[in-house]
Amino acid sequence: EIPEKENEKLLPKEEYRQYSYRWVSLIAFFLLGVSNTMTYGFFAPIGELVKDKYEDVNTMMVNMTMIVYRIIYTPVSFLLASPCLQHYGLHLSFAIGASLLIVGVWLRLFINTSFQFVLLGNILSGIGQPFIMNAIPKVSSRWFSGKQRPLATTVAALTNPIGTVLGLIMPLTYYNPKEPHQLKDQIYKSILFEAIVVTIASIVGLILFRERPKTPPSGTEMPHIPRSTIWKGIWELTKHPNFLLLSFNYCFINLALSSTISNISFIMKPFDFGPKKNAYIG
Repeated sequence: EIPEKENEKLLPKEEYRQYSYRWVSLIAFFLLGVSNTMTYGFFAPIGELVKDKYEDVNTMMVNMTMIVYRIIYTPVSFLLASPCLQHYGLHLSFAIGASLLIVGVWLRLFINTSFQFVLLGNILSGIGQPFIMNAIPKVSSRWFSGKQRPLATTVAALTNPIGTVLGLIMPLTYYNPKEPHQLKDQIYKSILFEAIVVTIASIVGLILFRERPKTPPSGTEMPHIPRSTIWKGIWELTKHPNFLLLSFNYCFINLALSSTISNISFIMKPFDFGPKKNAYIG
């Protein structure tokens, strides 16, 4: 790929410009990203309570509410999300991801009918996740020049941990340990509250986000610059031992973290920790 300084020679320097709207687009993506990851850990702090309260639920089903995201993410990324981002643009990809997310979070409201609706809702949300989260580098390079791009990428990447933390706190919205007989109603209200928050944030994010500025912020966004295909790029990366080692370490840490969070309520049960402490630990 041509270095940015070389790319900038392809256009007169005055045609490169950063627009103030880049911050609005970054905030819009932040809303989309946070709402996208917020649904991830909802059942982690209350998993033990859910297993005991709902007749058709076991430990594996509670864990699967989080694990499905990890199972789905990679194949959807390669087969659907990344090609969509590359060929059809950011806004359409975000619309697909947000639509799947919104349908998924509202589908979970049928939890009192069957817990299978929760799993189905999380599967839909999981399918939609890479359509948004895979766009972080593209958003920062499309709207920000080289000097501000690391900052924009960092802010966009923070949507993952921030959304996860908010998702762990969401079940506590209506939880009252003094009224255990109302637990199903409390969980339903918490799911409804999260669905409303996610829907509003996603719609606002879609409305505010713009596909691209009128002129690129730097030479890396020149439309006629040759790009490697996804599969060719992956094949080239597999030839680098350091990349493979980094990928293995990241996968191991990510899976270990996901497994711990999804089982947090079961791990802490012998210590008599409630949902609030489970959420804080998670």
